[in-house]
Order: sequence, then C-alpha cells, then structure tokens
Amino acid sequence: MAIFGAEIAEVRDEIRPVVEEVLSELGIPLDKILVNVGDEKITKSEDIRDFNNLDIDGTAGSKKQFILLVNKGREGWNCRSLFSVALFRSPKSKVFVLQATMRCLRKITDEQLTATVYLSKENMDILDDELKKNFRTSIEELVVKKDKKRKKVPVRVKEPPRTLRMNRLHYKYSLETKHYDSRLSFGLKEIEIENYDATMYVKEGLTTSSVVRESNVNYMVSKTAYTEITLVAEVAKYFPDIRCTEVARILRESEEGIDKILVAVNEYNDIIYDKIVPTIFEALYRVNKEIVKENVDVKLLKKPKEGGYYEFSGNEDLILTQNSEDSVVVKNKDKSFHADTYVFDSKPELQLFLQLLANEHVKKAYFTGMFTADQTDFYVPYIDPESNRLRKYYPDFLVKMDDGSYLILEVKGDNMIDDPVVKAKGAAAEEVAVESSMKYEMLKGTDIMEGKAKF
Repeated sequence: MAIFGAEIAEVRDEIRPVVEEVLSELGIPLDKILVNVGDEKITKSEDIRDFNNLDIDGTAGSKKQFILLVNKGREGWNCRSLFSVALFRSPKSKVFVLQATMRCLRKITDEQLTATVYLSKENMDILDDELKKNFRTSIEELVVKKDKKRKKVPVRVKEPPRTLRMNRLHYKYSLETKHYDSRLSFGLKEIEIENYDATMYVKEGLTTSSVVRESNVNYMVSKTAYTEITLVAEVAKYFPDIRCTEVARILRESEEGIDKILVAVNEYNDIIYDKIVPTIFEALYRVNKEIVKENVDVKLLKKPKEGGYYEFSGNEDLILTQNSEDSVVVKNKDKSFHADTYVFDSKPELQLFLQLLANEHVKKAYFTGMFTADQTDFYVPYIDPESNRLRKYYPDFLVKMDDGSYLILEVKGDNMIDDPVVKAKGAAAEEVAVESSMKYEMLKGTDIMEGKAKF
C-alpha cells in the first residue's frame, strides 16, 4: 500500500504516527513500514535499496507493506506488488493524482485482480476529471461491478499433505577471460534506427486500442553528448578489470572507428548499452553455465501458518469440492483433491479437470494453479522477460499417469499462447520437467472446451 504525502513534514509528523498507531492496534510489526521522501536524514540508503526490491522475493524490501512517499512512485514506478494507494491530501499538481492512482491499475497476471484506491472527495473529482481529459473514460467506467456469483470459501489441506519428488534446478555462472586479438564490428550499419525512435501514440480513450495519431518525438528525449573520453569512461564502467586505455584502443581499432561510433551514440545513447557494451563483453569474456540439480520433496500444499484453512474467492460456477454431486467427481474423487475445495479461474480449467478425472489412464490429477507464494513448494523459477527479474511460476495441474509418468499441464487462452512472459514460463517449466523425467504441456482453452486437448 502506497500512501502519498504532499510534503516531507506531513509524512514525518502526521502520516507516519497515524500509520504506526493503526498497525500497533492491529498487531502488525512497524518494520513493515518503508519511508521514501528524498531526505537523507529520513530515508537512508538501505531504504532506497528496499524500495527498489519491493518485488524481489526473499529480500528485506519484499517484506515492506506500507510505503510512505513524497514525490516518489509517480510516473515510471513499476511496482507489480502494489495493490492499493492512498492520497493523504490534495497535492498541488492535478496530474499527480492521476499518476499515483494509475500505479496500482495495471495488469499483473492473467487473473483479474482488484486494486484499492483511497481518495478524498476533492481528489476523486480531480481523478475523474483527469481520466476524462486524458483517457476519455471515468471512475464509473473503471469500477468493476461486484459479481454476485462470486463467494468466499474456506480451503483446507487434505491429510496427509501430498508431496512430489522432483529435481530443483540451480544455475552456476562463471566468466572465462578471452584474449582480445582482432578488431571488432559493432554492426552500426545494420542497426534498425526506427527501433530507437521515440513515438507518441494518441488513442481515442483508455478503454479502446485504436490509435488516432502517432508522431515522432525524438526532440523530447534527453540525450548525453559524448566525447571520446566520456564515452570510454561510460563503457569502462562495465569492465572494472579492464583499463580505460584498453577500452579506448578497442573502440579506435573497431571497423567503424571512434568517430562513427560517436556520431551513432550521440544520436541514440542506447546504442552504447545495446551494441557497444555487449559486443565488447562477448569479445573479452566467455560465460559458462552449469546446471546443478537438487533432488527434493516438494509439498503441493502446505498447511496455513495461522488458522486451519486458506480463504479463496471465486465464481460459484467454478468451485468444486470433494463432496460435489457431479457424477464425474463422485466416481473419481479418489484420483484428486489434495485440498478439499478447488477454485478454478476459468471454464477451460474446470473442464480439463473433469476430463482428467474421467480419463482411465490418469491415476492422480491435482489442480495446483490456485496455490501460490507461501502456500506451495510446487513452482518453477523463471526470468521475467519484461523486468529481467527472477520470478516464480505456478503451473495449473500436476497429473500422474497409470504408467507412473508425470505431466505438468498449463491452461492458457488462445490469445496468450504467444505472450513473451507465457513463453518464458513454458520454457523454464519444460527444462525442469525434462530434468525430472516429466512432460510439460501448454493447452489452449478452445481445444479443451471442444474436447480436442491431448495429454
């Protein structure tokens, strides 16, 4: 939850004392608070580190839950775990209300999630006006109407907790220094310049994808003008064990030469990081990757740390219990249910589950996609291609066949099959499956609904 103050003194003297009082009443530790206000006396270097690590599992930053901000977390702050914002007072800038609000109104996963925004009447009027002016929509159009069919259900772990023996993969990387013995080509002639152009798209509104107008706005991009000395210094930052004179020699001896390199990087600064640095790195180093396998017992569902059950919310039509009167479940309930209740996200997931139960070659079928974070050890580490961060992917189904083999199954809407993040998850899951003598399959929702899914 991000709580925005208008001034540093406001956060220090008013907001923080109130937040601490409320958390104390609720029994929540005060170290869950993080203050980032741009004042070194209040916000230390470790606070900045924690602020940058809010989304990274296992870090001190990931344990922070209440973020008190002044002039931070506006445009460009991409905190995927932010689900709530509050504006303590009306700021001087109206667009700030829009920027702060939009921080938690962004797509996180394929599942529809709910963000909470706390506004005074004055700030709500400002937001409504800014939405109309900038996106041709309104608060009323953004608010998701409550689905009367959704209900909360308790979900309990079935005894004994199910476990799976599988290989957890770790990767060890090492650098091997290579001898620089030939001049380099940075491929500047082959660069597709249009990829570096800044383009502004004007849309009809927030709720439509049609573009009314697009235009080149390179003039709005702030650029650094490099000389040979400053360019060498910038590149050398990435090679602390290489002398600046050696970096300068590599640039001068390249096929393009230092003069043409300067023309290119001064026109588009990003060429330094997309072309110059990676090419030099590949010439000087070899990256060795070693896969380390750890054979572990994975718990499909862990008992709650507090209370006797987990609480889930879902559409009534997509909730199935071990005591369901569905004929397929009645006949085959011993094949499944490592929890007493399954809450599916979509009809294809529910249909696939019923198809798995009815399949005579399926010995066990567990719906695992609803459990995440601290609830399960059944996950696949992968690198998110959008943020380049290590994240966890929780597959939808674990299936044991009558021949003793295992399948890991994922259900995806047809439009999501080629999504870069989905592909990254699939590639990581396939690697883990192969190393654990399993098989991974991604199934299209339409194929499942039409009975064409093969597994």
